[in-house]
Amino acid sequence: MIPTLKSGIENPQLNETVYAFKGSLENHEINSEYNVDDILPKTVLKYFTNCIINLASWQVINLFKTLLYHLSKSVEELPELKGENGKLVYIEILSTLTCWVLLSVRMAEHTVATSTVEKFVGGLEELRTILGKFGVALLHKEHNHILMRGFLNLCYYWAEIYITLEYYSISNNVKMKRTTDSNLSSCNLTYLHSYLSDKEWCLISERITNFGGKPCKEIMQKLVIQKLRAILIFENNVSEDVTGPIIRSLSTNIHTNSTKIFTDRFIVNNVLDKLPSSVIMNLSETVVKDLFDGGVDMMQDSPVYDSQVITNGVLCKRKHDEATVKKACCSKIISILPTEIFLNSNVEEFFEKATKILVFEGDGQAMDLKVHNDKIEKYLEILRKLPIIFCAESSQKLLLLLLFSLHRDINESNCSVALKKSCESLIVSIIQHNKFNLLDLFEARIFLEMLVKNFERSEDLFFYIAHNIFKNDTAIDGFQTGIEFIKENIQETKCLRFATVVLNLLSKIKKVKISTNSKELCFKYKSTICNKIAKVISKKRPENRLIEPYAIVLKSVLAKDEDGLLSKLKSSLHDYVEFSISNLTDENLRGSLLLFTTILHHKTILTDFNDDFVLSIWNNLKAVTITNELMEDYSQVVTLIVSLIPNEQFTNIFEDLLRITVPLTSAIVDFFLLSVTILMTKKTDHFIHVFNLSVLLMENLLKYRNPLIMDRLPPYLLQYRILLKELCTNSNSTLILEQNQVQKIADCAHKLEKLTKSLVECTKDMSRIAMYLIADILGQYELDTLYTNVKKHLNNCIYSLISLCDQHAVQYLMRVLSNASTEIFKIMYENYKKYYRFTGK
Repeated sequence: MIPTLKSGIENPQLNETVYAFKGSLENHEINSEYNVDDILPKTVLKYFTNCIINLASWQVINLFKTLLYHLSKSVEELPELKGENGKLVYIEILSTLTCWVLLSVRMAEHTVATSTVEKFVGGLEELRTILGKFGVALLHKEHNHILMRGFLNLCYYWAEIYITLEYYSISNNVKMKRTTDSNLSSCNLTYLHSYLSDKEWCLISERITNFGGKPCKEIMQKLVIQKLRAILIFENNVSEDVTGPIIRSLSTNIHTNSTKIFTDRFIVNNVLDKLPSSVIMNLSETVVKDLFDGGVDMMQDSPVYDSQVITNGVLCKRKHDEATVKKACCSKIISILPTEIFLNSNVEEFFEKATKILVFEGDGQAMDLKVHNDKIEKYLEILRKLPIIFCAESSQKLLLLLLFSLHRDINESNCSVALKKSCESLIVSIIQHNKFNLLDLFEARIFLEMLVKNFERSEDLFFYIAHNIFKNDTAIDGFQTGIEFIKENIQETKCLRFATVVLNLLSKIKKVKISTNSKELCFKYKSTICNKIAKVISKKRPENRLIEPYAIVLKSVLAKDEDGLLSKLKSSLHDYVEFSISNLTDENLRGSLLLFTTILHHKTILTDFNDDFVLSIWNNLKAVTITNELMEDYSQVVTLIVSLIPNEQFTNIFEDLLRITVPLTSAIVDFFLLSVTILMTKKTDHFIHVFNLSVLLMENLLKYRNPLIMDRLPPYLLQYRILLKELCTNSNSTLILEQNQVQKIADCAHKLEKLTKSLVECTKDMSRIAMYLIADILGQYELDTLYTNVKKHLNNCIYSLISLCDQHAVQYLMRVLSNASTEIFKIMYENYKKYYRFTGK
């Protein structure tokens, strides 16, 4: 039959195929426990679908009508059938094929003709009549799971295609007949399936409940869900009286086919949160089992995993399972929490008790959690796969509290280092994305004490905590105890890093939308930390850990112009600079880059540093490997170095930049382009040397960083025009130049010619711009009378650029150039066509 469909033959041949298929089934004995998948496996049905998709619309209609005809004939014969399994199987196969036709058609697409849709809807109405007769015939016969399975599948897919057509059809001509009555029972499906009465549907539901197999029960459940979905789609202001019986029905039967029901995103989004907590816990157990098995079950692609309700249910389940060691702080907290704590809205009342246990009852006794190492790791792995950040704030707070207590237990036990790191990573990832005030968990001082005492990744964790705190007025005010703790323990490396993080954040506080009082308090914090770090620096010799704090404080003091504190910092400045230059390591590189940037930015204030200092910075930096994390800081330093170096050193630095493996960032490339302007506008007697440096820079950028330059073509061509103008100004024949000087300038013009030819090779980007460069060169001809040796190279530039101009560009130039330039261009264009243009000969 499938090849028949593929070839798209006419109905008579298709009818003959169906009759032959029916005869072959009637002549074979079929077991009553058969499954339709044994005859029509999924691979065959998928191929069947592909064939239907490739058919023309009229062929699809013919196929649909043919199946309906044979299905109608079989339903009419149904009352006379008595235990003939072959004929019953034939009916189910017809039903299955009809269902797959309904699944495969694309009638709701806007490209389908209205007449085709109308014919298809006519077929659906014919199928409605057949379904009514089919259902009545089933009720007059003894229950047969083969017939019931085929009937229910037809009902489901008939309604699905009708709902889709009505909802998505552009013409709005498709209207499904929907019936509302006083019977609100979940088994009353007359809202969509009005071809049977409510009593008949209830009787069918009762039969399936008492005698039906699992497939029938699953399909009946899908029909109930379909009804709920249709009500929510098509009706406004749906009352709980309508949806309540359906949800209660789902709750009752959830244990039989939960894994299939909850692969439906509609159920997850609209029904799940209305189910009893016991049902959610049962489903959560299924999810946990699937996660423990590595996600190989049928639930692995289910939207359940994105559900906040299920996440809370899994947290309840894991909370209950992890109460394993009585001495453990985590177990003490769990013991005071109800089993379904995360499913209850009233979480806050337990939060304060749990915090007291973690803060005040942690006795620090060593515990043997090694036997639970694998179990805890699995627990953490499950939490990583769940969308915790979408849970309610109260649930996130309580979960963080449990994780902090678990981390303390791990820290005080003989568990593996990997487990501790795993727990820390989970805490960091949750805090990184949270939006509530983290000081609601603990007082700031207690928070920092825990970080210093227990966490290896304390700086990462504090970074996200500080970001959270300095966006909230209440949190900023509550962080005073945290500032005091940092001040008291500034000698410790971790607290010094905390101080550095705080200063970095407070330097950007002006851009944060907080109250004026909070900003004043932040400036007070900043002043307190800066003074404390300055005292530490004055008493200690330079160390790797002190470089960045020193640089940040120096930058802050220079910005505020505080003479008293600046004098203290200046006394140590040379020591720190010498230490940074001679000891560049991964540990102090960030701080050293910040220190160099600060000094170069304020070179007018810090006058002790000359050009040799700038070169010494570069000579040490160029040998250092720069990570992507530090690339922005590195770019700022290089930009400042290039702006401050003497002209005679520019070539060496540029060659170094091209030699090292660090990618040129946008900031560096932009500054290189600006460097041409800087070099050329300096009034100097070394024009030829400066010009050659600039052209070399332009050539190398174009050669080695072509994509970056093509993205910045307008500023690049601006530098080209500056070079052109300066060349013409310095090669004016009115200047009295010696012959060797003229030749050197002609060599400069030759280099500009080579740069022009390199630009012309970028045909795609330059083709629409070439005519403007031609106009620029001709404009210079009007302003300056050039030496012949120079002008011949500029003429060659014009001839190269003309090769990119089409007829429209040439005509444009003829219209817009001045009279003098137009005459010159006409002559040059004729010469180009005669002597330069490639004619293929």
